[in-house]
Amino acid sequence: MVRMILTVWMIVGLSATAALAQSRPSIGAIDARQSRLEAAICAKSDVDGDTYRPFVCPARCDCFQPLGVPSSCQETAPGSYLIVFSTLPGTCGSNVCSNSTFQPCATGVPCQTPGESCSGTIIKSCKRACTGNVDCPPRPSGSASLTGVTTPDSPAVVTCSANGVQTSINSNDALQCLAQVEAVVTCP
Repeated sequence: MVRMILTVWMIVGLSATAALAQSRPSIGAIDARQSRLEAAICAKSDVDGDTYRPFVCPARCDCFQPLGVPSSCQETAPGSYLIVFSTLPGTCGSNVCSNSTFQPCATGVPCQTPGESCSGTIIKSCKRACTGNVDCPPRPSGSASLTGVTTPDSPAVVTCSANGVQTSINSNDALQCLAQVEAVVTCP
């Protein structure tokens, strides 16, 4: 009788242990579920056009992408950076630099970019005259600033100002922007 009771308890105990083992998810399953959740959150943020995205999203820098190539970078205060951009050197074709602004202009109205003049017969635009590629150096194309840059994965908001437009981005995106700038120029 004692042997039978022990056998029954052993069977019940093994059944309970097997049931508990089956109901617990594996670490791999939890990790996969977390990755899917983070990907969905990032995709939703991108679809909504959010500039401040969760810091679990892959870092990206698009707050000052259309400005050109970084030509200088300066840390103006701890966590604050000023980046100046320029165009690439131009090529000379038909006696006009390819990196001219080509902004519409009129006779008597000066062009804003140094070295360019208003020319054209029917439609006038600001162009830089040239005789060779050497006459087409890079020209300033804008500036941007990052304010409030902190450590990776910080929930602090970083302000990115590019040509007068301010956007709020996360710390990882700001650090990615600085990494892209420092691939070209040093930020002292």
